[in-house]
Amino acid sequence: MLKSLLPFIKDYLRKGELIREQKSRFESIRVQSKGAIALLRRGNEYESRTAVSAAESLFVELHPILKKNPFLLEQGMYSEAVEEYAEAKYLGAFLTGEEASFPKNILLTAEQNLSGICDATGELVRRAVTIAHPDRIKEIEGFRDITEEVVRELSRLPLSKKMRSKYDDSERNLRRIEEILYDLRLIALKTPGKI
Repeated sequence: MLKSLLPFIKDYLRKGELIREQKSRFESIRVQSKGAIALLRRGNEYESRTAVSAAESLFVELHPILKKNPFLLEQGMYSEAVEEYAEAKYLGAFLTGEEASFPKNILLTAEQNLSGICDATGELVRRAVTIAHPDRIKEIEGFRDITEEVVRELSRLPLSKKMRSKYDDSERNLRRIEEILYDLRLIALKTPGKI
């Protein structure tokens, strides 16, 4: 009986070792992506692109390993890293008006893409708070329009538990941006020539 278990034990141990070996790369991607998001929130697009490029370089290193060991794609640490990366890419696209494009060696599921988009709406709220001023109403209205489009498109989908939660977060983000705009319009009404 034990003899028949040996191949499974070997496979299990091999996979565990590979997961431990790649953990630091997944964590580095997540950290670089999170850093890119923080830089975008502060309006530092150039340094953000550098951080995203660093994450993409790690993906290039990982690509052959992931192709050979697809079970790594199912690991939570991979999913966290790739969703954080997607969030950084979408936030950059939302703020610059460019299209988000992903290198072919980065393997993202539809759910990971959608999670990144939803999470980026939360970063739009943070950016709106950072720049909140009556002179920036038009820019913040753009954030509202993007978030509203995300909510509208997701409302048409049959969402799983995780994606339903992300959708709810996006709806809350839309409401928060609308509240920021409301407050800024009130301030502008009290300031002649601002609306």
